[in-house]
Amino acid sequence: MREFFKEYFTFSSSERNGVLILLLVLFAVAITPSIMVRFHKSEPFDFTTLDEEVQAFIATTNADTMDSHATIQPFNHVEEDTTKPATLYQFDPNHLTRDEWIAFGIKPGIAKIILNYLSKGGRFYKKEDLKKIYGLQESDYIKLAPYITIPLLQTQTQTQAQPYTHTFTHPNPPAGGEGGPICINSSTASELTQLYGIGEILSSRIIKYRDLLGGFVEVTQLLEVYGIDSIRYANFEKNITIVDSSISRISLNTATFEQMKKHPYISAPIAGGLVKYRSKAGPFKTKEDIKELTIISNEDYRRFIPYIEIE
Repeated sequence: MREFFKEYFTFSSSERNGVLILLLVLFAVAITPSIMVRFHKSEPFDFTTLDEEVQAFIATTNADTMDSHATIQPFNHVEEDTTKPATLYQFDPNHLTRDEWIAFGIKPGIAKIILNYLSKGGRFYKKEDLKKIYGLQESDYIKLAPYITIPLLQTQTQTQAQPYTHTFTHPNPPAGGEGGPICINSSTASELTQLYGIGEILSSRIIKYRDLLGGFVEVTQLLEVYGIDSIRYANFEKNITIVDSSISRISLNTATFEQMKKHPYISAPIAGGLVKYRSKAGPFKTKEDIKELTIISNEDYRRFIPYIEIE
């Protein structure tokens, strides 16, 4: 045992000196912070200036906030409408000026479209014709409709009693037409392109829409074709007619839901209502039976009644 301790715990003179120096260094490191604190006198920091700057900043911020609260309205604030309501009176839409349309609350751009339509030979024969003006809001029409008064002209009476027809005045009359109007129910795509403002794309759209409808019953239905507005329509209105009544009709008692909803005037809800009514109440006896469906408005009924039949 003595030999064991002597071998592992006996130091030479140089090793003893090294251990002594290491202990002295560790002792010096341990007491140095205490000595530094005792000999170093720190002066307190003066926060007075900083406090003054902070208080000045807070005062400025509060002032800006008060100003913003005084000038900025809340998001849900509604400005009071100080605009005087338009004074409406009985009028003929065929004779109003631009300023008069604007005074009635119609936007200047729409007023310009109306005047362009009239200047190119167009005319309003009944108050509902105003709804055909491209861009006119339904709310504007509802507001103006009670005040629209259009005198009944002799030419208008004749038009109602006879097929809709005009004298063809286009510089390039259709082949075989000899200067007559184009029948939009029997014309080909190439014949339609001879109308002013109708190219190959629009003529193909007219043919496609005609096939979907089953034929046109009014020339104004061309306004329902995408790309034909009231201005373009006025350019060729006098050059078109409907002289035949060959309309493809839908059998109200035998047509399926899919067949009905393909028609542009019969939406899916209306088609479903017709089929459901037929299955519960039996076959339709007259076209007027359709009015029993609350889902069908008077306008819907007026539009698609020429395209249905009772077998």
